[in-house]
Amino acid sequence: MHRPTSTVRFTILGVGVVYTVLLYLSGAHLDTWYKYVVAVLPAAGGVALAVWDAWAWRQPGLARLTHRPRIDGLVHGR
Repeated sequence: MHRPTSTVRFTILGVGVVYTVLLYLSGAHLDTWYKYVVAVLPAAGGVALAVWDAWAWRQPGLARLTHRPRIDGLVHGR
């Protein structure tokens, strides 16, 4: 089974960029708190993706969600 990690990464980043560009080009004025929250969602997705790739996937509880090899441990040879 092929893991779609690169597809998910590019989709999250692509949607964030397109959303940000469209929001900027529309000239929307964010005058309420929930509009700010919606505007921050793409950035939050990008930050979550960066945190996952850099650190979170190695944590014991979250490591079960992925099958990335741990290459920073002890290697036993024969």
